[in-house]
Amino acid sequence: MRHFITFALGSLCISAVACTSVSTEDVGTANQAQITDVRSMTQRPDGKFDVICNDGRIQIVAAADLLANRVCLPAGPVSSTIIYGRSDSCEASAVAARVTADTDCNALGEDAAWSVKDTRGTCNNISDTTVSRACHGLGISTQSLPVIYGRSDSCEGSAFVTRLTADFDCGTLSSSDAAWSVKRADGTCDNISDTTVERACRGLLPASRSAPIIYGRSDSCEGSALVARITADTDCNALSDSDVAWSVKTSEGICQNISDTTVSRACHAIAPTNPSMPVIYGRSDSCEGSAIVARILPDTDCNTLSDDAAWSVRNADGSCSNISDTTVSRACFALR
Repeated sequence: MRHFITFALGSLCISAVACTSVSTEDVGTANQAQITDVRSMTQRPDGKFDVICNDGRIQIVAAADLLANRVCLPAGPVSSTIIYGRSDSCEASAVAARVTADTDCNALGEDAAWSVKDTRGTCNNISDTTVSRACHGLGISTQSLPVIYGRSDSCEGSAFVTRLTADFDCGTLSSSDAAWSVKRADGTCDNISDTTVERACRGLLPASRSAPIIYGRSDSCEGSALVARITADTDCNALSDSDVAWSVKTSEGICQNISDTTVSRACHAIAPTNPSMPVIYGRSDSCEGSAIVARILPDTDCNTLSDDAAWSVRNADGSCSNISDTTVSRACFALR
C-alpha cells in the first residue's frame, strides 16, 4: 500500500523537526508531492533527510528527492551485499566491501564495520565489528564450510571466530579462547559444550592433523610462546640450539610439558620420521626417542654439528647401533 505525505508549496516540513524552503519551480505544476512507503524522516543539519522506509531501509536524501518521489522506491536486483565502515546508516561514502559468494572474508581485514546493506537494499545497523567478521557473519561467502563462534550459543554473526576449510590447521587456533557454538557444513547451528576454539576445530574436522609445534618459555603450550612449527621439510639442525623449549604440541593437538631443552633438540624429538634418514642419539645406547640430537639429511654439513655426546645411531635401514661414545659431528661423518 502507498502512503502519502502532503507538503505546502512554500515549504517542506518534516515531523515538526525543521523546515526547508522549496520554491514553486521545484514543484512544477503539481499541488503536492507524494512520498511513498516512508515510515519516518528527520532533517539533518546539512539540509538532507534521514529516511526510514517501511521495509526497514535507511536512506539519506535531498529535498528534491522527496518532492520528486524518489524515496523508498522498490529495490531492484542487487548482486552483492555491502559492508559499510564508520556509518550506522549505510552512507555511500563509508562503503568498505561488497560481498558475493566468491568473496574471501579472511582477506577483507580488520577495519571497522558498523552497518550492512543486503541484496534487497535494506540497511542494517549491526553491532560494531570488523569488515572480515561482518563478512563471515553474513553467511554468504563459502556457505558450505563449517564455522566456529565464540561467546554465543546460537551462532550469532558478531561472535564469529573462523571458517574452516578441509585442509585447515587446527593447531593455528587459540587453545584458550572460548568456543560456544558451531555451524556445520549443512548450515545447522549446534550449541556445543563450552570449549576452546582449537578443540572445536578438531571436533568439526576429526581427521585434521596439524604440524607439531614447539613452545619456548611455557609448560602449557601458550600461543604467545610459540617458536617453531615442524613439518617433514623442517631441518631441525638449522634451529637454535640455545633458545629454550619447554613444551610441544603433537600433530594430534596434545600439549606435552617436556623436559626443558633447546628448540633444535625438541624439533628432533617430534619431527615426522623419514625411515631412510639416519638419526644420531645422545646419551642413549638404544636409540631412545627422547635422546635424538640430529637427523642426517643428504645435504647436512657434519662440520656444523656439535661436539655433544653421541652414543647410538639409527641407520638408514632402521636398525639401531650402539656406537663407541663419540660426538655428534664425528658420528655424522661415520654415517656418511
